[in-house]
Amino acid sequence: VDDILSEKRSDTILEKERLYNPETGEVYEFENGFYDEYDVDRNKYEMNNLQPLPDDDYELWIEVPLDGYRHLG
Repeated sequence: VDDILSEKRSDTILEKERLYNPETGEVYEFENGFYDEYDVDRNKYEMNNLQPLPDDDYELWIEVPLDGYRHLG
C-alpha cells in the first residue's frame, strides 16, 4: 500500500497520470488530465481501451510505465 501511495504522490508532483490496457496489462504514462479528453474521443485512437489504474492493483502500480503518447496510434 505504501508503494502505491508513493507512486501516486510522485505522479501528482510530476503532473502525470497512468493508464493501462486491460487486454495486455501494459501501463502507460500521460500528462495529468489526458484521460478526461481521451475518454470522450477514444474511438479516434488505435488503442481505445485504456483505463485508469485500479487503486489497489499493486502489480500495475509497480510497473514501469511506457510513454503513452508513443503507443496510442
